Amino acid sequence: MKYLSKRQYILISVIFSLIYCISSSEAAELEQITLAISPFKNLMNKPDLDWMEEGFAETLTTKLNHIKRLNLVERVQFNEIIDEMKLEMAGITEENASNVGKLLRADYLIIGSFQKLDIGPDSILKINARLVNVKTGKIEQGKAASEEGPYNSVFKIQETLAAKISMLLGIGLSDSEIKHMEINETTSVTAYELYNQAKNETDDLRKEKLLEKALQYDPSYAKVHLLLGSYYGVKSMTNAYFDNSFLLHLKTAIELDPNLFEAHYAMGDFYYRKSITYRSQQDEREEEAIKKALFYLNIFIKNKKDSKARYYTWKVKKAQNKVKKLSF
Repeated sequence: MKYLSKRQYILISVIFSLIYCISSSEAAELEQITLAISPFKNLMNKPDLDWMEEGFAETLTTKLNHIKRLNLVERVQFNEIIDEMKLEMAGITEENASNVGKLLRADYLIIGSFQKLDIGPDSILKINARLVNVKTGKIEQGKAASEEGPYNSVFKIQETLAAKISMLLGIGLSDSEIKHMEINETTSVTAYELYNQAKNETDDLRKEKLLEKALQYDPSYAKVHLLLGSYYGVKSMTNAYFDNSFLLHLKTAIELDPNLFEAHYAMGDFYYRKSITYRSQQDEREEEAIKKALFYLNIFIKNKKDSKARYYTWKVKKAQNKVKKLSF
């Protein structure tokens, strides 16, 4: 048996050490970070700007979700925790941020604020974001970012802020990630504003008018079609007159953005209810309705079954029960 010389042994040890270091470095690079984004606090005494609180948080969540190393807490899950803790949506502070983050099982929590200053003919928008380490409950030194500019460049401001947040987390962005972060849900600032106002609106008629107006500014705004379609979907349960409007908007939403899985659920649920109606009437359209219901419900289940949000967990179970009933 041939024994290794001391020199050979040292050389092999060094090689293995280098391999270990490289592997550890790669593992650290691929380590996932869970990030939650709090609604941004409105620093202006202007209730008409309240829509920005959740609107900005949703947009940043969408943009940062394109970064592979980040796991973004869904807005539904975040809002569930806020409701349970009975905190005001924009009232999360450094003091309670740690508790919120722990309940969300997040590593970091973004808390932020905004100002819309009317200076001259153009308004200036300023957005601030602070990164709270959930484990320590503290904002680490230098872990804050801000961005400002003309209000009509709000999408560029959000994009730049998202990039700064990734830098605060020590994450380098690939060309593909940057490209995806540059994609906006709409090209119209006015449509974006109307959509987020509609989300906060409690009056159904006013909500409908806001959404219809948003589509006038951007007919290809998928999220508006989803929200408007859902609105007509509720009406269609008691009045079949709204079926066509419901289907038109939901189909358009899916065509524009196949990743709007709530639209798939709504479509599946609609055809599920139709299949039951057709069965009771011995209508030959029952089979086609079943096929469509299974198609849309299975897409929703596939893409939402691993969600941590109880809202989606509940909907996945409902979808699975419907699929089970349709399959027998």
